[in-house]
Amino acid sequence: HIRCLYEDNRGNIYAGTHHGLYLYRQADGHFSRPAAMNAAIGDPILRDMAADRAGNHYVATFGNGITRFNPEGKTTGRQNRKQGFPSDAVNTLFSSLQGELWAGTRKGLVLFRNSGGVPDLARYETYDETSGLPETNIQAIEEDAHGNLWFTTDNYLIHFRRKEGIFCTYSQHEGLPAAGFLENASACAADGTLYFAGRGGVVSFRPEAFYQKPAAPRPAFTELIFYEGQGQGGERHIPLPHAAEEVRLSHRQNTFSIRFGIQDYALAGRIEYAYRMENLDKKWYTTEEPSATFRGLQPGNYRFCLKYRLKGEPWVELPEPLSIDIPSPWWLSRTAKAGYLLLACAAAAGIF
Repeated sequence: HIRCLYEDNRGNIYAGTHHGLYLYRQADGHFSRPAAMNAAIGDPILRDMAADRAGNHYVATFGNGITRFNPEGKTTGRQNRKQGFPSDAVNTLFSSLQGELWAGTRKGLVLFRNSGGVPDLARYETYDETSGLPETNIQAIEEDAHGNLWFTTDNYLIHFRRKEGIFCTYSQHEGLPAAGFLENASACAADGTLYFAGRGGVVSFRPEAFYQKPAAPRPAFTELIFYEGQGQGGERHIPLPHAAEEVRLSHRQNTFSIRFGIQDYALAGRIEYAYRMENLDKKWYTTEEPSATFRGLQPGNYRFCLKYRLKGEPWVELPEPLSIDIPSPWWLSRTAKAGYLLLACAAAAGIF
C-alpha cells in the first residue's frame, strides 16, 4: 500500500507505505528497506515526504509526527506530540517557494519558517479553528504564483491570502463536489492550474481568477415580520418600501424581524452581513443569516443600518438606513399628558 513517492536530488526514489519506507537507487538498481531510517521514523504508516533547499528529507507519519533526515539519511530533527506538536497524524507536507515547510495535520495547518535555508522544526505557527478554519483535518496543500496557499480539508477548499492574513473558504455552495476531498491528491501544472481530487471528481482552476475581486451584490430590505400577542393576529408580514421611506408601527408591534438579502442566489452562501439599530445600540452584530430580530422596543425613532461583504473582502455600508417609528400609545401621548396635567390642576383647585 504505497501512500507517497519522492525523488531526491541524487535520483534516489523513496516510497512511503503502510509498512515503512523503501528506497530505490536508480544508479545501481538497488532496492531496500533502510532499517536505520525506519527505526528513526518510529511509525510504519507513512503519509508524505518533502525536501528543503539543502536536500534534507522530511517524512510525515500517521502516528509519530515529522522526522527530518540529512541527505545521508541521518536523523537531524523531529516534531511530534511529545514535544507539544498539535497532532502526531500528519497527512501532507509542502515545501514553499520561500523555503518554508507546511504540514497539514488532523489538528490544523502548521508553518515551519525558513531559518538559514532550513525549516526550523523547533519553532512553528499553527492555524486552526481559532484562526478561522472551518475544519482542521488538512488533506492537501498547493501554492500559487503569488506565494499564497490553497489547501483542502474534508469538505472545503481554502485560499490562504498570507499578506492579508485571510482565509477564503469555498464549499459545495460554490459548486464543489459534496463527497469531500482526498488526502495528498493535488497537483500544480506548469501553467499554474491547480488540481485537487475528491471522491466526487477533480476540481481544477486558475488562481488568477480569484484575484479579480468581484463586487458584492447590494442587498435590499424585503419584509418586516412583527409578532402580536395571543388573540392579536400572531405573525404578520409587511413588504418593505424603499429604504429611504419610513416604516411606522404601532406600540403593540415592537417585537419584529427585518429581512434582507441579495437576488444572486449563487453568491448567497458567500455573503456576510453586519447590522445595528441606532437609538438602541451602537454595536455592530455580524451574521450570515439575512435577518435581524428585535424584541420589546420602546417607543421612539430608530434607524436600522446594514453592512455587507463577500467573505474576506472589506465591508460596504448601505447608504440609506431603514427608518422605523414606534409611536407612544395614546395614553402616553403629549395630548394625554397635557390632559393629565389639567385634571391634576383641577383636582388640586377643588381641594383647596
